[in-house]
Amino acid sequence: LYLNDTLRNNGQITLQHNISNCQIQHNIMVCNATGKQFILMHNTTSTFATNAIDWNLYSGSASTSAKFEWRKVDQNNFTNWRSASDQDDHSFFAATVDFTDASNLDFSLSDTSPAINAGNPAFVSAIGEEDYFGLARVAGTEVDIGMAEYGSSSAIQPTAMTDDATLIDYDRATLNGTVNPNGFQTSAYFEYGLTTAYGSTTTPQDLGMDTLDVPLSELITGLTHKKTYHYRVVASNTNGTTRGADRTIVTPPMPPPVVTIDPQPMLLPLGGSATFTFTATGGLPRTVRWRKNNVPISGAAALAESYAIPTLTLAHAGNYSVLVTNGTSSDLSTAVPLGIVNTTPALVVVNENATLTLTVSAAAPSGLLSYEWLKDGNPIAVDSRITGVTSSKLTVKLATDADAGDYVCRVTMGALTLDSGERTVSIRHKPVVDPFAPALPWIVSGSVTDIVTAQNDPASFRITGLPSGVTYNRLNGQLSGKPLRAGTYTVKITATNLAGTSALSTSVINVSVLPTAGIGTFHGIADRSLDLVQDYLGGIFRFTSTPTGAISGTVTFGARTWRFRGRLDAVEGADPTAVIAISRGRAYSALAMAITINRTSGVVNGTLSDGKNSTGVNGIRNHWNSRSQPATNFAGRYTALLTPPGALDTDPSYPKGHGYGTTTVSTSGTVRWVGRMADGSSVVHSTIMDSAGKFPLHRLLNRSLGSAQGWITIAVDSGSLFADNSVIGDVSWFKKPETSTRARNYREGFADHSLTALGSRWLRPAAGDLLLDLPLPPSVNNLQLGLTHGGTDTAAQSAIMSQAFSLRTNHTAIVSPGFTNPLKMTIALNATTGGMSGRFTLSDPNPSGSTRPIVRTAYYYGVMLRLQENGGGYFLLPALPDPLHIPPITSTNSDILSGRADLMATPPLPP
Repeated sequence: LYLNDTLRNNGQITLQHNISNCQIQHNIMVCNATGKQFILMHNTTSTFATNAIDWNLYSGSASTSAKFEWRKVDQNNFTNWRSASDQDDHSFFAATVDFTDASNLDFSLSDTSPAINAGNPAFVSAIGEEDYFGLARVAGTEVDIGMAEYGSSSAIQPTAMTDDATLIDYDRATLNGTVNPNGFQTSAYFEYGLTTAYGSTTTPQDLGMDTLDVPLSELITGLTHKKTYHYRVVASNTNGTTRGADRTIVTPPMPPPVVTIDPQPMLLPLGGSATFTFTATGGLPRTVRWRKNNVPISGAAALAESYAIPTLTLAHAGNYSVLVTNGTSSDLSTAVPLGIVNTTPALVVVNENATLTLTVSAAAPSGLLSYEWLKDGNPIAVDSRITGVTSSKLTVKLATDADAGDYVCRVTMGALTLDSGERTVSIRHKPVVDPFAPALPWIVSGSVTDIVTAQNDPASFRITGLPSGVTYNRLNGQLSGKPLRAGTYTVKITATNLAGTSALSTSVINVSVLPTAGIGTFHGIADRSLDLVQDYLGGIFRFTSTPTGAISGTVTFGARTWRFRGRLDAVEGADPTAVIAISRGRAYSALAMAITINRTSGVVNGTLSDGKNSTGVNGIRNHWNSRSQPATNFAGRYTALLTPPGALDTDPSYPKGHGYGTTTVSTSGTVRWVGRMADGSSVVHSTIMDSAGKFPLHRLLNRSLGSAQGWITIAVDSGSLFADNSVIGDVSWFKKPETSTRARNYREGFADHSLTALGSRWLRPAAGDLLLDLPLPPSVNNLQLGLTHGGTDTAAQSAIMSQAFSLRTNHTAIVSPGFTNPLKMTIALNATTGGMSGRFTLSDPNPSGSTRPIVRTAYYYGVMLRLQENGGGYFLLPALPDPLHIPPITSTNSDILSGRADLMATPPLPP
């Protein structure tokens, strides 16, 4: 065991657990250094007595410092180990073992080794038993310790014999020899050279440690022809080196090169690739040099066994050969031609009656190429028009349609042929303009998408006489735009190509006018929306449309107004439409207003969208003109009330009074509404009216916190010669919460709700007649004004919330003598406008306990309805103080409530 103490626990041998019946004898154990352990014995049972450790040689450490372990206890010297383990009685230590060459793992013993004859004298080798090297196990007086038995036979060197070389050629040979290792590990090689100094060796081969002859062969290359080489075999083992006898070989002369297969001629396409090859015999190494036109070609590619041209050009045409050379001589191949032909196809267009010229690009050594032109695969006959059929240039004069077809030039070089690229020839004629008629009838502001076409591949068009607003693309004849004026247009068209200009083509096109209902002034309403930056306030739009289809106008959302321009898109027989982009500056995204105008009624329907959200828009057209179509049957003054639904009477969050308005209609169809909402908000609005008397109403209220919008219609009554025209409609009313802490009038706002519009035409009574068509002669207390809602139900005088008046022919109303007026109510009636107004006073006990009553004076405003023979309006009444409320409610911060004032004829007393 040699230096076997570098792994587990630094011991040469580890014995543990219940190991038994082991014989560890006649071993040499060499450790790495002083202090390393030889034997680690972990056994703790009594079975160890069956093991035998003895007749061993220890080295590498003195016995006094040698390390052993016995049952997990270190024994610090050889004596302690023997005493503790009762082993190794005949073993000993030596400073050195004296191996033959331990560094090269030759563990045979030298003649000075202390292991010689140091074994157990009682050892008797078995019949045929040998040491590691196959020698007799006992060679001396006693058996040696270790793997090798020392004796005279252990110093035998290998034998070596140089044999004749075989397979001798001008540059190579196979060297042969025989070696006997004589029982020792042996390697062998050949040395060779031009002298007996040799100078070159082969790679050593391991021949093992046999005792028989071992053949050895090695192929050597790179020899020089016609030279004498010396060689011999060399064998070595630990006992020495043996060299065989010197022998010689003579290399024969190198065979000269002979080109047996020449490069081949080639006729190839331009842009393709070419590769020249050859076959030659003769000795190696050899050099190659390719030649063009008998001139060596430069560059590394010309030195290769094959010559490649990756991309052929006409300049590559020529005669190619190859010169092959070795140490004996050279041989030049036959020169062969390389021809190049352009095989790229092409389209050729020639004008009618012009000269057609076709050429082929080809190159080869002079005089080797011949040509033949073919048309549609057939030979071409030569005549007075056609020349050059057998040359690289074909000429055809006065070309006609019969000359159109596929042409190729067949190029021949010796036995090789290659067709040029196909020339597809077509004859170009002057354009012929196709008859033009619009696919759909043209109409003012209608999109024109027709295209003018012509035969024979026109390159450009010239078109005149198009209506204003319509243009064309001169390259492809595409028409675009929208006509701006109606009329009959004579359109003149020519087309041009390289062959010339076509004959003039004429087309008569009628452009229809826009529908009358699509031209004029339009007003309408945008539906309420929580999106689109309108805060549910709704909106109104106004625009005009001209006879050319141009649109301009405004759209108002809340307090913001944006202008827009656009153009109608009309189609004959269909309603005009438009999609108009409305810029809202940098703060908001643009709006798109998409509308359709009914071509008969002028009614507008559509949407406003910001791309994510949208709301509906609806509008009307002003049907009237004071001169050509006056609104005579509608013109005049009208009064109307705006009444909340009865379902809200018990809900204190909504105003309860009548809103009202006085409307003036002109013969031009303009409408002006002046009035108030039931919370006192002023409403002034000007707009237009359609043919049926319908008009939009929209007004921002309460500092843009609320709005009123809806549709009002004046219904004519021809039976009364339009004196009894009536007013009907619905108005949406909405208010957001107040932002001011001082606000008292419905400070929490109120939800959107619908008011019913009802009224009639107002006419001043004839002289001597009474207002509201009350009967004559005037009677006492023929008129009554009643008050409801607005907090009147909690007033101390709630039971007397009406007052009788006597209406007189001078249109004044008084409290007749002898009748009381507990509310101190007044009334003023305007026979010209139909307006009514007045005041009343309430007196209530002071909730603070003071004897001074709470006095509240309220004013009411409204209008009279002639046809309905009544009137109405609203009043605003502060609520009573409440000192117990937290915080206290006073006369200066209490809510102001809207109440209803109703004017009516007093029913006559029963007879």
